[in-house]
Amino acid sequence: MPPYLDSRKRSNLSADDISWEFIKAHPEIFPIIVTEGVKKSLSLLQQGYVAIAVYGCNCLGAWELVPFVRNREVTICFDEDTKEKTRTTVAIAISIGAKKLKSYGAKVSIAHWNPSLGKGIDDVLVNHGAGAIDEILTSCQTLAEQARAAGLAKWLKRRGFTATITINTRYLNITDIPLGAESGVFAIRSGLGTGKSTVLLKMIDYIISHCGDLGIIALGSRNNLLLQQCEALNLYHLREHSAFGLMRDPSSRIALCFDSLHHYKNHLDCFDGKILIMDEFVSVLKHALTSSTCSGRRSELLDILDELIRRAGFVFLLDGNGCDWAVDYVMKIRGGESGAEKILNQYKNATAQFEVVSSFSDSGFVTKILELLPLYKQLGQSIAIATDSQKNAEKLDNLLSEMGYRVFRIDSKTSNSKEVKAFIESPDRNNYDVLIYSPSAESGVNIDLPGFAHVFGMFYGQVDSETQIQMLRRVRQVDRISVLCVPYKRVNQSLATSSNQFLEELQNRLHLDGTEGIDGFGDWFEAQTKTPRFEAWRGLAIDREFEQRNTTLCLLEMAKIHGFKPILVNLEDVKELGAKLTEISKEIALREAEGIYQARDLSLSEYLKLKSSFECGEGDRYALEKFKLKDSLPGVEFSEFWSAEGIYEIRKNWNKTKGLTLLWDLHNPEKAKAIASNRWQRNVAENRFIGDCDRTPLARIKYLQALKILGLEGQEFSEDSEIIQNIVKISRDKRRGIRSVLGLTMGGLAPIKWLSNILAKVGISLVSKQVKGQSRLYKFKEFSTLEKAFLKWISDRRETQYQQVIEGYQGIAKTDIKKQPPVTEEQGAGAEAIAPSPPPETPPDKPTKLIPLTHPQIGQKVALTRDGVTILGELLSYQAEFCRVHFPDGNQIVSQFELQAIA
Repeated sequence: MPPYLDSRKRSNLSADDISWEFIKAHPEIFPIIVTEGVKKSLSLLQQGYVAIAVYGCNCLGAWELVPFVRNREVTICFDEDTKEKTRTTVAIAISIGAKKLKSYGAKVSIAHWNPSLGKGIDDVLVNHGAGAIDEILTSCQTLAEQARAAGLAKWLKRRGFTATITINTRYLNITDIPLGAESGVFAIRSGLGTGKSTVLLKMIDYIISHCGDLGIIALGSRNNLLLQQCEALNLYHLREHSAFGLMRDPSSRIALCFDSLHHYKNHLDCFDGKILIMDEFVSVLKHALTSSTCSGRRSELLDILDELIRRAGFVFLLDGNGCDWAVDYVMKIRGGESGAEKILNQYKNATAQFEVVSSFSDSGFVTKILELLPLYKQLGQSIAIATDSQKNAEKLDNLLSEMGYRVFRIDSKTSNSKEVKAFIESPDRNNYDVLIYSPSAESGVNIDLPGFAHVFGMFYGQVDSETQIQMLRRVRQVDRISVLCVPYKRVNQSLATSSNQFLEELQNRLHLDGTEGIDGFGDWFEAQTKTPRFEAWRGLAIDREFEQRNTTLCLLEMAKIHGFKPILVNLEDVKELGAKLTEISKEIALREAEGIYQARDLSLSEYLKLKSSFECGEGDRYALEKFKLKDSLPGVEFSEFWSAEGIYEIRKNWNKTKGLTLLWDLHNPEKAKAIASNRWQRNVAENRFIGDCDRTPLARIKYLQALKILGLEGQEFSEDSEIIQNIVKISRDKRRGIRSVLGLTMGGLAPIKWLSNILAKVGISLVSKQVKGQSRLYKFKEFSTLEKAFLKWISDRRETQYQQVIEGYQGIAKTDIKKQPPVTEEQGAGAEAIAPSPPPETPPDKPTKLIPLTHPQIGQKVALTRDGVTILGELLSYQAEFCRVHFPDGNQIVSQFELQAIA
C-alpha cells in the first residue's frame, strides 16, 4: 500500500488507516483501476491509486473481480497499442469485459491517451510524470460516451468538403471559379446569401458563349426553389408551365422535381450534352435516396438520374451544406471519383445569438414566445417560427390568432394559396406579427428583410440538422435565434457506426426476415450492395441513426459548422399551456378526420391530376388524404371501422395499427411467413431498392413467441406470477435480440412495466385491480368496439393476402375483402376474432392463359411479370396508361403496358 492517498484520489488517509477490507467497504472513496499486468498496477499504486492487475485483456470479466468491482467506479486502463490489428482485438475485449463488469454492478469508464506518450500507463509515468497520469485518469469516458464521441467524429467527417479551391468572400465572383474542369463537374459550398445563384447565371452564360446553347435541366426536391430558379434562369417548370412539349428541344430549359424524372424514361437521349443544375444538391440526393414519395419506384427513378448525370455535358452542384459524399456519388456515376472542381467559400455571416433548448415538452418554449411577443410588437418588430411539423405550425397559428396576433403561415396546407405564392415571389413583412413556416419553405424562400427581431425553431425529429439550420437562416436579418430540439422518444436499436457494422446488421436482419430460400436473393443482395446508391444510402442511414440518438448534440455541432456560437439552455415545462396546446392539437386532428371522411372519393385519374396540381384547396387536400388512406389500407372503407372517429384513431396512433396487424401475425405465424416470403419474392423480382424493402414481421414473431405472451390471454396475473417471472428471465437471456428486433431495452424496469412495453408492440394494454390482502392483479384490457372492428378488417385483409399468395401460383384469388362476412357473436372480438383459422384447401392446378391488357376493366384479374416472376392482382382503377392494381402485399400504380389480362 502507498504511504498516502492524496485528495486527487478522493482520500487523504494514511497508510496505517487503509486495508483491502477498508477499500472494499468504502466504494465512494476508492475507484478501482484495472490494468493488464502487475508492473502497471504497481506503478499506479505508487501514485496513490487503487489498482488491480489482470493477466490478459480477455480476463477483464473474470468472476474473481466481482468482490472488488460490485457497485463502484471501475476504470479500465489497458495499453495503447499502435498496431491496428491489436487495437481492434483489445477494443473488442474491452467492450465484452466492460459489459460483464456492468452486469456485476460496476460503473465502468475507459482510460485512453495518445500512444506517443507511451504504450502502457507505466511508460507514461516514466516519460511524463505523475501529472500526465492524473490528467488521463480524470478524463476517462464511459463506453457510451466513447461510442458517442466516435459516432460524432464520423458524423462530422461525412459533413466534410475537400476543396480544390478555397476562398473567403462575402459574395462569390465568376473569377473565383475555374471553368476548365475536364470532368465538367463544379461543386460550390457557400453559405446562404453569398450569391451562388448570381454566379451560377454567369457560369451558364460563359458556357453558352463558348459551347453554344446546350439547354438546361434543373433538378430539385422542392418546387418552391425550382419556381424561384425558373424566374432567375429563364426556365420552364415541367408541370407548372406544362413544358412536356419542350423535353425533346436540345436548347430547352426545364426545371423538375426528382419524382418527375419518369417522364424522361423513354427520352434519355434528351439528356445528352445538357447543363445539369442541382441547387441544394445534398437535399436533392437525400430526397432521391430516402424520401417516401419515391418508394416503390425509386430504382427506376435512380436509374434515370444516373443517365442524366452520365449524359450531361456540365454539372453544377450548389449547396451551403455541400459534402464530399454527395460530390463523390455524382463522380462515381460519371465514371470516376476525381476531377470535379470543388470550391469552398469559408465566409460565414453568423452573428446572431444562438440558443438551444432540449426538452420533451414544448410548453415552456411556447411560453417564452408568448412572453417576448408583446414586447416585439410594441417595438414594431415581427418574429418568425420555423417548424418541421405541419400540425405544430397549424396549432401555433390557431393559438396566436386566438390571442389577436396577425399570423402568416406557410406549410403544406397553405403553400398553394395565392397569398403564399405571392409571398414566395416577393416576401414582405407588412401584414403580420408572426411568420410561421414549415419544410415547404425549407428551400426557395429567402426573407432578406429588416424588422425581424427573433427567429424561433421548433423541431420534432422530422428533418435532419442541416435542414434545421437552413430553415432557421431563411430569415436573414435577425439578431437572435432560439431553437427547441425535442429528443426522439423512440429510436431504432441499431448501434452501427461503421459501414461494415451496418452491412453486418443488415444481413442479420434480412436473414431473420425470412429471405433464405428466395430465388435470386443472394445475387440481388450482392448487386444492390455494390452500387454507389447503396453506399450513399448506408451513410445517410448511419447518420440518421446517430442524429436520432443525439438530436441536440448534432444541432449544436451544425450551428458551429455554420459559424454560430451556440449555447444550451434549460426551460421549465408549463402544464397549463401544455394542456391548452394538446387541446388545440386534438381539435385540429378531429377536424381533419371529419374532413377526410366527408371528402369526395377520387378516381385514379383525379388523384394523379390533383397530386401534381399547384392549385389544391382544403377540400382537395382532404380528398387526397382519403385516397392515400384507402390505398394504404385496402378495403377499410367497407369495414365497420370506417368513420371520422376511426380515421382519427388511425392517424393519431399509426403504431397501434401496426401492432394489431402484428397480433394477427402472432396468432397465424405460418400464414404471416407465406405472405412475407411472397413480398420478398416480389422485391427481388422487381429489383426494388433495398432501402425501400420494409421489414417483415417474422423476426418479431420469433421473439414474441419466445416470450410466450399469448399465454396470458384470458388470465389474471400479478407481478409475482410464475409466467411473468419466466417472461422476465427469457427477456434477460435474449436481451440483445429483443433490443435489435423489438426495439426494447429492459434495463431496470419493473416486470409489469416491461410487460406493458412488450404488449404495446401488439396493440394490447393492461388493466389492473387491487384485491384486499393480495398483490395487484392484471389482465389484458378488452378492445373497444372501434378496435374490434379494425381487428376484423385486419383479419379479413391478411386472410385475403394469404389466399392470394396460395392461389397466385395456381389460379385466380377468389377471396374479396369487400365480401367478408361480419363478425358474429360467437366469434367475439379482440384476440378471439383473430385466432388461427385453418389454412384454405389448396385449389387444383388450373391452366392460366395470359393475353395483352388492351381494354382495362375495374375488377379485372391481371398479371404482372418481371424477371420471370408472375404475380396476380385485381385492377382497382385506371387512367390513360396508369393502372392501380391490388396485389397480395398492397396496391401499386403501374403502366398498363406492363400488365396482362387473364383469358
